[in-house]
Amino acid sequence: MVFGQAPCSSGRRKRRNVSYLGLLPAPEAGLSDITALYVARYGEPGVGQRVFIVTRQQKNGWEAFDHETHEIVPGKPADQQAAAPERYRYRSICTRDAQDI
Repeated sequence: MVFGQAPCSSGRRKRRNVSYLGLLPAPEAGLSDITALYVARYGEPGVGQRVFIVTRQQKNGWEAFDHETHEIVPGKPADQQAAAPERYRYRSICTRDAQDI
């Protein structure tokens, strides 16, 4: 079973209340993608926010201990970011005197 908490501040170190997101999807190449479960419940988390995920194995009425993980949402790689409009681009201007410094 997969549980999650709404995105929160990157400074938070402990989870609060988690909500049931669904059953863990079948793994592909050893990994289960839970993105759709999380986004369906809380929406796309913003860059720099912390996301808490808790998984719990259950079989024939037996439940294992919770396994918690958390991570800060990284920024998109430069090749996936949209180009900034011309007015927001930084233009470096160097004078002849500053070139020697």
